[in-house]
Amino acid sequence: MLPGGGFPSPWAYIEEAAKNWKAGEKFDWLTPALSCGMRREPGKEWQYCSFGFAVLGAVIGKVSGMKAENYIDENILKPLGLQDTFFLPAKADKIKRINLLAEEEKEEIERSADSSSQIPTVWEQIPQTGGGLFSTPCDLIRFANMMLGMGTWNGVRILGRKTVEKMTASSLFQVPDYCWGANEPDRKYAIGFDRREGPGFHYSKGTYMHEGSGSCSLVIDPQEQLAAAWFVPFRPGEWYAEGLWNVSNIIWSGL
Repeated sequence: MLPGGGFPSPWAYIEEAAKNWKAGEKFDWLTPALSCGMRREPGKEWQYCSFGFAVLGAVIGKVSGMKAENYIDENILKPLGLQDTFFLPAKADKIKRINLLAEEEKEEIERSADSSSQIPTVWEQIPQTGGGLFSTPCDLIRFANMMLGMGTWNGVRILGRKTVEKMTASSLFQVPDYCWGANEPDRKYAIGFDRREGPGFHYSKGTYMHEGSGSCSLVIDPQEQLAAAWFVPFRPGEWYAEGLWNVSNIIWSGL
């Protein structure tokens, strides 16, 4: 723990190590990142952390021999026909459609659109799997229908049936959650999907969901065979609980 409270960030360790990096060299970002240690012993407490998905991207790259972003694009996005779902850098016509949630995103987005101005950095060697994708509600619904189809879409197998089962089943058991002021003794969480349930939610038991950057939601209810995706991009830089959770209750209360 840091002197003033809180925990060291793996990204801070990467940033410090990057000071000795020279353009053109391969950058070992995993070693300094993992040197920050663990915040909690395994199974002691659930905490939000997107860095694990960057590590997952490194695993995908090692196993497949491809950049994780390219592997995901070739094996999931293209077969599903998700033409508006992408990592950066992206084509200029897609860049223009991105909703900027915060002013600090603007420089990165504009730099991605202008390939002639790109200067290689250490961050380009780190998989973007820790930061997510840009998408649209239309693409998200297609992805959701593939999940409801246990990995198939229009007769095309995208993910294995057992893979979907594992991805959407609870992976935590009696693990508490105190993150952001919560006091939940048994956090429901799958592999990347949230599975929170209780009297405040109208969807069925076994529903799984994901919300991104505080302003978009994807909720998938296998029992009802119903999925919903929506964006609420009018609260820049904030996690907007009312627009995320209340909307799902409005949708499901109509059943």
